[in-house]
Amino acid sequence: MPVSLISGSILGVSAFDVEVEIDIQRGLPAFRVVGLPDRALQEARERVRSALKNSGLGYPDRRITINLAPADRRKQGPQFDLSIALGLLAAQGSLSREAIKSSFIVGELALDGEVRSVRGILPLLDLAAELELDRFIFPAENKEEIIFEPEIELWPVTDLNSAVDILKRTDGHKDKRDRLQPWQPGKIGPGDKEETYHFQRIPIQGQRSARRAAAVAAAGRHNLMFFGPPGSGKTTIARSIPDLMPPLSSEERREIMLIASAAGEKIPAGRPWRDPHHSITPAGLGGGGRSPTPGEVTLAHRGVLFLDELPEFDRRVLELLRQPLQDGYIHLVRHEYNLRMPADFMLVAALNPCPCGFFGQSSQNCRCSRNQIISYRSRLSGPLLDRIAMQVEVPALSTDEIVYTSPDESLDARLKKAVLRARNFQKSRNDGHFNSQLAGDKIADICRLGSSEKKFLAEALNRLEISKRGYDIILRLARTIADMEKTDKVESSHLAEALQYRGLSRPVRA
Repeated sequence: MPVSLISGSILGVSAFDVEVEIDIQRGLPAFRVVGLPDRALQEARERVRSALKNSGLGYPDRRITINLAPADRRKQGPQFDLSIALGLLAAQGSLSREAIKSSFIVGELALDGEVRSVRGILPLLDLAAELELDRFIFPAENKEEIIFEPEIELWPVTDLNSAVDILKRTDGHKDKRDRLQPWQPGKIGPGDKEETYHFQRIPIQGQRSARRAAAVAAAGRHNLMFFGPPGSGKTTIARSIPDLMPPLSSEERREIMLIASAAGEKIPAGRPWRDPHHSITPAGLGGGGRSPTPGEVTLAHRGVLFLDELPEFDRRVLELLRQPLQDGYIHLVRHEYNLRMPADFMLVAALNPCPCGFFGQSSQNCRCSRNQIISYRSRLSGPLLDRIAMQVEVPALSTDEIVYTSPDESLDARLKKAVLRARNFQKSRNDGHFNSQLAGDKIADICRLGSSEKKFLAEALNRLEISKRGYDIILRLARTIADMEKTDKVESSHLAEALQYRGLSRPVRA
């Protein structure tokens, strides 16, 4: 009689359940896995056999068939090793079939029986809780990923023998005094863990306008592009943005943890910061592959995606950003899967104004022709630029600013205070959404303009040739600026500042 138990596999950032069926028959010794296993799963035979023998447990020298259902979905990864080994023991009568059937089991086996960590432990744990199983048996090395208490018993194991011991000494064990107790994770709230980032905080010298723009972007989570000459501080200011952003909520932290776990990445302590090199491929940015994994746009969910030297990225890579910037997710359709993954991030980009980097700078002459500048900027399509709300120039510091001024660290504190104030206004007014996420009808409702403001904005739109999307972006920006200044009404000064943040949309003059 075949033994069946439940495990799971990762698809994108979520998990699906897999029924592991094990059948032992008389015949020549054989071990076959069916049900669309990948190469790692096909090699489970050697790991499972060595782990059982080296742990002092029985391995049947018979014909063994492992079926992974549903058979029409591809299974990947070595996380089925532990479930196969325990299923073989149950098929031989060494373990209770009832205890096995009510457990969700994942883990990779080493040849000596040690249980190693696996990718995607948090999506697998959520799946086990949804299936309403009694216990979740998983590698002890993955314990640090679990900080929220689930509605299922947690049983971390270090080796194969400890997993066998758990199944023998839990609910079905006769002596209550000798029963084992499940593990309890430490509880954590949104403010219990200090948020840290990849970069040491560096005092920023000068560039008050660019730092103000970074704060406006962080307050409303508007997409931001810095352009200016080399060495002007674009990257340094961009790296300060995660520290300006509001703290993570419990829901946001949980989403970030699930994505990082599914990708096999270290879970960030604060908002994600992703800064891929410009040689990245479309699959690297958007995700996918034969066994789909999250790309950079998904790993940056609820955080910042920083693209330095933006025109150097492949055009196909940049055009992938359109859907995530518009909808907050990326939809991947391939022959073997149809998958939607979250990608609600803040885009921050940096670029030089021209190939040599000195267009428009009085301190150094630009060596580029008008056609070279236009060709360089044309690598960025109009629809992509239209989705980047803020396009801010970061000029080179003057000699006096470099020599005689010192970093104003108090400015960062004031800006962060204004960002948090604006975010609190948005949470109460926008049902928890940022201003950048407001739909058209909602924008008109909370950004009511007076006659003078309408006239001012109409003249600016005609002069700058701004699209309807650009018009909505300006209203969202002006609303964020007004929130930072504790003003209910959007005034002409707020609109003027918002219009200044559309710098790269202006025509290039020779």
